Amino acid sequence: TLFAGKTIEVSFENAARLEYGHYCVEDVTINGKKLPLGARSGRAVIQRDMLAALPQQVYITVRLAGHQRE
Repeated sequence: TLFAGKTIEVSFENAARLEYGHYCVEDVTINGKKLPLGARSGRAVIQRDMLAALPQQVYITVRLAGHQRE
């Protein structure tokens, strides 16, 4: 995918093969570096200035896991 002048490849890891609605985002890495997630939202937001500082080829990996009980 081309976005903001970068070639971005996004992959999802769902090792437990959980169905939609039975997983949450456990972590996100960009070119091997972990991106902080929102405290309770489980969201990762990549700011445009952060994206601009990355190399031309960007690899994003989203690892999914089962919902955690509160």
